[in-house]
Amino acid sequence: MNQNSVRKSLLFLFACFFVLGFTSKPKGKHLVGTWEIYKIQKKNKTPKENREKFLQFNEDGTVQGGSIGDAPSKNGTWTLDDTNLILTLNTAEGNNDDGEYSIVKLNKREMILLKDAYTIFFEKIK
Repeated sequence: MNQNSVRKSLLFLFACFFVLGFTSKPKGKHLVGTWEIYKIQKKNKTPKENREKFLQFNEDGTVQGGSIGDAPSKNGTWTLDDTNLILTLNTAEGNNDDGEYSIVKLNKREMILLKDAYTIFFEKIK
């Protein structure tokens, strides 16, 4: 193998690792930030418009939430299973918000989560 072939092979491998590094965890990257709940729908019922609550996901795996305009009233942690699209929340208070949420949609501006009979719609505000 000549030196030019080795360089091309190394360049190809570097490009593959570079692309994989940026595409392997796009979901977690999109999750970090502050999200407002704008709608909640219980199975087979009319959706309820609701702009009263927020969640703030931090890069360090912590989460805060509460009423919009107030200081956070709930604190906890979050983990994300990118493979199975499962978001797990654990609050210090140990309330009904804890548990696993299926991610229906997650991008830079919108998130839709499903837990039990509820579908929760979020909009990213920062």
